[in-house]
Amino acid sequence: PREAEKTLMVAVQEGKLQSVSERSFVGMNDERIREILNAFEYLTGKYEREAVDAAIALKEEIIPRLIEVLRKVFSSPKQYLDMPDFMAHTYAVMLLGHFREARSHDVIVDLFSLPDDIPYELFGDLVTEDLSSILYRTCGGSLDRMESLAMNRNADPFCRVAALDAMVFAVAEGMAQREDVVSFFGSLFREDMAESGSGFWDLWASAVLDIYPEELMDKVKSAYDAGLVSHSVVGYKHFRKALEEESVETSLQRVREELQRRSLDDL
Repeated sequence: PREAEKTLMVAVQEGKLQSVSERSFVGMNDERIREILNAFEYLTGKYEREAVDAAIALKEEIIPRLIEVLRKVFSSPKQYLDMPDFMAHTYAVMLLGHFREARSHDVIVDLFSLPDDIPYELFGDLVTEDLSSILYRTCGGSLDRMESLAMNRNADPFCRVAALDAMVFAVAEGMAQREDVVSFFGSLFREDMAESGSGFWDLWASAVLDIYPEELMDKVKSAYDAGLVSHSVVGYKHFRKALEEESVETSLQRVREELQRRSLDDL
């Protein structure tokens, strides 16, 4: 028996077995995570501050469960469209953005690449308010999936341009080279990228202005001449003013200030 006890203790010390206290701790965490996810599940009329704080405290343990919430919604989005009070996916995507969790980036892009108004119906104003920050914070330094979203004609225009805005954030924060992103923005100016009146070109022009438009002015002028961009959304005069009064650095500093305003550091 003593030999058996010694063997068991060595196994615990070497990490081959969990001690009773460790198993109890894991079990308690599992139960707490279930409580947190239950608190997130449906609209209650209040922000679930206690559950959010608890999720942050259990960051490593809860991340896979939050990603799984998003995967379930992506696998059956229409099911969740019929559940307007379901909120777990919204808490999940905000927390994963807060955590800067790169493992969640693919499923987040997949969700916001869903066609028509599905992303807006699922996530509401998060599409226009927070999506660009979430995409930037979860991309892990790679712009590939955001580029694919921006080029997806079947995706909602606001989701597509949130990807462009996230790329501008990446440039402003030194994560991406401005020349590469400017080149990509220029490559989007093709007739097959979006229909006139879809809103995409207005938002594209705004993103070009944010990154400083000098290299793309010929495409910007063509977009205005073709009636693709509305002067009421972003006037051509703003581009002229930017070239006369701004620089790359002052433009990117304004982007950094906008990114700070949209920060997810404090949920």
